[in-house]
Amino acid sequence: MIKWFKAGLSFVLFCVVVILALPKLFPALDPLIKSFFSPFLPEESFVTEMTVREENREFRRQLSQKTFDENELLRLKEENSELRRQLKLKNINFYTTEVLPIYQRHPKTWNYEFSVQTAGSKAIKQNYGVMIGGYLIGKARRENKESLRIKTFLSSEEEFAVNIKGTPWNGLLRGEYQNESKKSGRLLCLVDYLPRDAEIKEGMLLQSTGTLGIPKGLQIARVVRTERDEVVQRAYVELLAPLTEAGYVSLIVDAEK
Repeated sequence: MIKWFKAGLSFVLFCVVVILALPKLFPALDPLIKSFFSPFLPEESFVTEMTVREENREFRRQLSQKTFDENELLRLKEENSELRRQLKLKNINFYTTEVLPIYQRHPKTWNYEFSVQTAGSKAIKQNYGVMIGGYLIGKARRENKESLRIKTFLSSEEEFAVNIKGTPWNGLLRGEYQNESKKSGRLLCLVDYLPRDAEIKEGMLLQSTGTLGIPKGLQIARVVRTERDEVVQRAYVELLAPLTEAGYVSLIVDAEK
């Protein structure tokens, strides 16, 4: 009985091998063989559905990774900006100011010089930097025990070393345009001794260089126009501070070295 079973199983396997080999030997028989075995094979629609499902799963994985990468890039950019801001803050010279009222101001020299009261102030030195609205406008000198005399950069007696912000170009700020300032109503000064080949453009900002005990990097003026001669370049600049309507000044009484 066992012998007959083994013989029958061998015959069946032999027939299957022969049938599977027939399409290669006789291609014309391929449709008949597929039709014979079709009840035992998975439907083509089922295979297609599985393929689409797997593709969708892969697409979702890739999309999720892309979203993660974009969010991570955004986070890194924000972190980079914050670190740059903190690094920039560390390079600032910190300083202390005192707010003092203007008490003596003559109409003819309104924007050029005036006095401030120092009663009860810690201001005991002879010279100070002076700010209005966060912008440097001039220097103060001891007038008497109760007051300081302030001369702004518009005064023809004042000179001050300045830098074109964001560049290595330095010059000397002078108040040499009183007549033009009075006619135009603009607070104009001259910056002399700038490098002749410097590409200085309208709108560039001037800042302090850290001399005379005044912190470095305080904004002063904006470039209006420039001119050159055979040796140097000059810039006409307009003060940034709201000088005309100011009733108080900020005196720089202490600055970190």
